[in-house]
Amino acid sequence: MTLNLMTLMDSAFSGKMTSEQTNKNSDIDQSDDGLGSLSRHKRIKFSRDFHRARDLGERYTSRYFIANFLRKPNQKVSRLGVITSRKLGPAIVRNRARRILRAAFRTCYDSISAPIDLVLVARKRITGRKSTLITQELLRFLESNNLLRSKGDLS
Repeated sequence: MTLNLMTLMDSAFSGKMTSEQTNKNSDIDQSDDGLGSLSRHKRIKFSRDFHRARDLGERYTSRYFIANFLRKPNQKVSRLGVITSRKLGPAIVRNRARRILRAAFRTCYDSISAPIDLVLVARKRITGRKSTLITQELLRFLESNNLLRSKGDLS
């Protein structure tokens, strides 16, 4: 049985984390403003990795993003790549979409069952949407593709 979406959302947005969750989040850098940023080794940086996820991986389409993901059993961490095209709008809109998608990934990171390379392509509908809505959609995607840890799985 997978984690309850609402339980995960509540713990993610309440700001209260157990010591176990805090230890798992040690890879997320904490800046002065209290917001975490995704560490370098959790980002997809090279175009060959973006292409590999698109060409060899699986695809999921949502109202707000398109997810291309590749399961990486030999890898230790899950990585994220975000694509925002100019069709989305001016730079401020594209940057906000990137921030929202990265924040959703950070929220869901500890719940991912096995390492994956995940490329999220923002769609036009993401503009003006709240972060919580995008996080719920990402959790729905992870659950529908059996990428969430089961409740009993603590490793």
